[in-house]
Amino acid sequence: MDPKEMIGEIGRTARRRLPMALPVVALGTALTIAFAMTRPPSFEATAKILVESPRVAVDLARSTVTLSAPARLQLIEEQLMARENVDGLLDRMGLFDRPGLTQADRRELLREATLIQSISTATGETNPWGGGGSAGLFAFTISVTLDDAEKAAAIANEFAAEAVTRNRLVRADQAEDTLAYFRSEDDRLAAALDAKEAEIAAFKEAYAGALPESLEARRGTLGRLREDLLEIDRRTMELEEKLADLGAAAAGVRPLDGATTVDPAEARLRELELALISKQGRLAPNHPEIRSLREEIAAVRALVAPRAAGARTGAADGPLAERRAAIENQNAQITSQIERLTTQAGEMTAQAEALEASIRATPRIAIEFDALSRSLTELQTLRTDVTRRYAEARTGAELEASERSERFQIVEPAEVPELPIGPDRKKIAALGLAASIALAGGLAMLLEFLNTAPRSSAAMERQLGLRPVVAIPYVHAPGERSRRRLRLLAAIALLVLGVGAVDRIVLPLGPTVTRLATAAGLGALLPGTAEADAPPKL
Repeated sequence: MDPKEMIGEIGRTARRRLPMALPVVALGTALTIAFAMTRPPSFEATAKILVESPRVAVDLARSTVTLSAPARLQLIEEQLMARENVDGLLDRMGLFDRPGLTQADRRELLREATLIQSISTATGETNPWGGGGSAGLFAFTISVTLDDAEKAAAIANEFAAEAVTRNRLVRADQAEDTLAYFRSEDDRLAAALDAKEAEIAAFKEAYAGALPESLEARRGTLGRLREDLLEIDRRTMELEEKLADLGAAAAGVRPLDGATTVDPAEARLRELELALISKQGRLAPNHPEIRSLREEIAAVRALVAPRAAGARTGAADGPLAERRAAIENQNAQITSQIERLTTQAGEMTAQAEALEASIRATPRIAIEFDALSRSLTELQTLRTDVTRRYAEARTGAELEASERSERFQIVEPAEVPELPIGPDRKKIAALGLAASIALAGGLAMLLEFLNTAPRSSAAMERQLGLRPVVAIPYVHAPGERSRRRLRLLAAIALLVLGVGAVDRIVLPLGPTVTRLATAAGLGALLPGTAEADAPPKL
């Protein structure tokens, strides 16, 4: 079809269906306006809460609350919107107490009416946590939208106060939990340290003679014991040779009275005294060899003393008998010395064997002792770290208790709104008008599709493929124009009656028309508006 013909056809169709479309548009627009005016007004109350940074420098005293402000805000929002909290608020405020609404419906309506939104105090932009860490200071708002302005403000303020309280409780609970944990850890490690120290003390007591710290001393003692044993063996051999000589003399193998003029006992005494003087510079006074020399010297002196006394008195009788008695006495003393040296050698041998056994056991004892020492060191290191963290946790708990850490503060309580924010009646009316026009156009198109009769020569040529010779215009029958006018008047009357019914039954339209005219700047054209707006006469 030629575009010009199409446009002309559309125009002719619009003219034909205009009497039907106008009532539809008018009625739809009227109903939409009535619907918009019946909608209750919506009031929004907003409370602003500021999140303050800690009052004490973080470098000097750090809080132990690691939950970030965005996470805490999300947690608090979930707690505020929890079923138990919302149900309590609904019952206290009497919200949405309308027939046909279940408790779940009322709860959902309140949740939809509440909006918690973050605000950056530095830039004024919303959602500052979307792309990184939060700043030191930021704020968030709690908005409540209801048809009752006073209830909206009251609920917003209650939510704000509860958010501040819950934030304080969340921070205090986390700080107390942290403090309790480190307190219990400190007590546990203190008990573990005491037990480990007691275990080490018992281990040292059980293996006192085989500890690594005394290894060098035991090796030195073992060396000295071996030297002493060699010396005892040498001394024992000497005493046994002397004992053999004395036995030979007593048996007469050797003459008792030799040509020599020196007494063997006195010579032995001098020899022992020289040996004592020599060894006193190397050995301790209580050394076994020193004690043995002193005892032998005492015995020889006891043998020599009677001879010296006899020589001084000049007694000359029985020198041979005295010599035999002296030999027997000396023989008994040497035998006693040999027995003592043998006993000492046995004791020293036992000591040496015990020292050798302890020295052999020292590596194993050292490994066990090192393991105990490492465990003790680890516990001490861990206790030091836990003690430091316990002090930090105690400081953090004190900061939370004194409210010197990060906190929520209401900077702008919600006020009772004076003007509603909705509904947007102009927008609803515009949408209703557009919908009515679309409905009327749809009905017109439907009627055209249902009526397939050709209405022009072009339509006849398209449908039948025949070009008409003559196109006779439509000739109105007598009274047809009058009937059409009557139908139009009936439609207008029906529209007026419908508007009147809406005004009487649904909603009075007078105030609505007045408000619309005033908003459009045409209020002065309405009767009574100028007088109502004029200032009172004094």
